[in-house]
Amino acid sequence: MLSALRASLPLDFPEVGVVEKELIASDYRKLDLKAYEKLISLQPDQMQLLTMLHKLDKGCSSGLVKLPDEIGLLQHLTSLKWECSWRMTSVPREIKYLSRLTELSFFECTGLERLPEEIGALKSLKELDLRGCQSLTSLPASIGKLTKLEELDLCECMSLTTLPEQISHIPALRALHLEGCSSFVSLPMGIKKLTWRGCTVTGLDEDLFLEGLPGACFAPCWGFWGGVLGTSR
Repeated sequence: MLSALRASLPLDFPEVGVVEKELIASDYRKLDLKAYEKLISLQPDQMQLLTMLHKLDKGCSSGLVKLPDEIGLLQHLTSLKWECSWRMTSVPREIKYLSRLTELSFFECTGLERLPEEIGALKSLKELDLRGCQSLTSLPASIGKLTKLEELDLCECMSLTTLPEQISHIPALRALHLEGCSSFVSLPMGIKKLTWRGCTVTGLDEDLFLEGLPGACFAPCWGFWGGVLGTSR
């Protein structure tokens, strides 16, 4: 596998040895691409070599731009962090094949305009981080099919004007972050069901949304990975 990976990378790619060490250390289950600024794309043959990965972290330093369509080949993934891809406008529909995924982050993908309806196929997903996706205009109705989703972070999603009614159909949702969603004009009535079930909703504009939302919390946003809501890290 390592020789094939080496052969598939660009000739001027300087850190193949580091990639190999990371794969060996994690038993080929984890790959961190943060430091690879010269890597601007992952080709199909490269993706085929990573099918046993459990965790893939692009990070904000990598030169990678687009999430490849071949992401669907990585069906063992439980964690995917594809962050700071400013020029990525959409997510490939093939993400639906990542049925084991529990953690998904598109943090600071500022050009991301939409998520595919196929996102609803991620039946194991527990954490969805969309912080800073400033161009995201809507969420697909299929988000209501994410029955195991516990935490949804929409902080600084400035182009969102509302949420789909189906968000209230997520039985496991316990934290919904809406800080910085400055374009909201309405929220679905079903959001009341979330607060009644004990879901903590943060960042709502009091003047616009307090009426009819008993139990809503206007606590500051401590970030997606901050642990228990309402406490600092």
